[in-house]
Amino acid sequence: MFEVNTAVLLIISLVVLVAIGVHIAIALGMTSALGIFLVTGADSYAFDTVQRMLAATAYEAIRAYVFAVIPLFMLMG
Repeated sequence: MFEVNTAVLLIISLVVLVAIGVHIAIALGMTSALGIFLVTGADSYAFDTVQRMLAATAYEAIRAYVFAVIPLFMLMG
């Protein structure tokens, strides 16, 4: 179950990461990975879940149609 303490910890960690100069995308990714880890139980299985979710998200982002069409169009030109 998602608790208020977890939400406060995640918001504080996001603000701290941005304040020390970490890029927004990296700070959001680190905070979301920490949130998934804390919500799923904070054990070795939760760490495996975080790894699988991050890998699936990265794969889905790169799998877009544009990433295949534009390089092929440039190659044909």
